[in-house]
Amino acid sequence: MKKIKFCFFLIASVLFLNSCSEDDRVFLDVTDPANSIAQFNTGEILVINPSADTQNSIIVGVSTISDSDRVITISVDASSTLDPSFYQIESLTPVIPAGQVTGEVIVTTFATDIFPDGGDALVLNLESVEGATILDSSVSQLSVGTTVECPSVDIAAVIGDGANVLANEILTGGFGAPLSAGGLTRSVLAGPGENQVTIVGGVGFNGSQDLVLNIDPDTGAVSYGGEDNVTFFENAGTPIPYTTVTGQALTCIGLIDIEIAAPFAAPFNANTFTIQF
Repeated sequence: MKKIKFCFFLIASVLFLNSCSEDDRVFLDVTDPANSIAQFNTGEILVINPSADTQNSIIVGVSTISDSDRVITISVDASSTLDPSFYQIESLTPVIPAGQVTGEVIVTTFATDIFPDGGDALVLNLESVEGATILDSSVSQLSVGTTVECPSVDIAAVIGDGANVLANEILTGGFGAPLSAGGLTRSVLAGPGENQVTIVGGVGFNGSQDLVLNIDPDTGAVSYGGEDNVTFFENAGTPIPYTTVTGQALTCIGLIDIEIAAPFAAPFNANTFTIQF
């Protein structure tokens, strides 16, 4: 199981109240829990690894040290849109260990080849921290999005014959694409350039031409790598070119997700495809 930990800097050296005169400053003892302020201190992304369960740490910080453990209480807000089937929270009452100023909320995301929608988020509330105060200005609610990443990118894993092209229902229904439930079968070749692949015959229909994709070797991010005016498909005899192409190569499970923009009104302006071996 891979563990992703978000790092941050918590500055908690000396707190003070400042009046009009510098000589009237009152210094607070940072070792006194009564003077402690709490909030979320973390990144805002959960990593989903399609090939393995992954631990993600969400950090809660306080501004003072205590000689005993302090219980953190969190809740999942009603506005959260990330389906619980994608994750599990280890505990809604984790602790900040004695002598420490941070505690971890562990969220495990599950290995899957079905992914959440891009806008889905886990929304957490910081309800309380034992021996600390949550100010109005504290970060007491956190909206955590997701990103899908393989541990590494192996372009060779998405090259070869027998790849299935699965079109979305909007494209199939809207344009009458002649795709069976099993999709089209395509060959995916290496090149023509470095970190590129070519889907022979493209992913469209009615005159679709080869689709060249760039694959980022570090992140797996996909973009269009072909020439201008290459035909995505023909609409009533008019060639419609590939324009904006985005997506993700998830080579650890032999899959490329692609979204292609087309010059039509919604819902026909964005078409999603999966290339799967």
